[in-house]
Amino acid sequence: MNVAQAGAIRACFRGRGTLFENVVKRGIMQIRILFFGVLKDIVGRNHDEVKLPEGSSVGDLIAYCESRFPGVRESLSSVAIAVNHQYAGPGSTLREGDEVALLPPVSGGSFGAE
Repeated sequence: MNVAQAGAIRACFRGRGTLFENVVKRGIMQIRILFFGVLKDIVGRNHDEVKLPEGSSVGDLIAYCESRFPGVRESLSSVAIAVNHQYAGPGSTLREGDEVALLPPVSGGSFGAE
């Protein structure tokens, strides 16, 4: 676990006991994050792997992304989120090995291209 991940985990559990207590009680799970569109450009890659305490939610993952990649904060308010190819909300609980896709709105293109 790197420093950014530890900070993000700490932020997820502010007011809910210590980081140590939460990790010991819950364990750790690995989640794969997929970045699309402008998020991929901001982050500089198309995916990341993160370790979070078991029972973390999509909202906790978003908090991690905001702390790890500060440039994505503005874009995250309008993204669609999919967990294992199914749309999900911030309260959805994550499980070991889940794949979370962050999908920003699509714009651009033209209808009359020749």
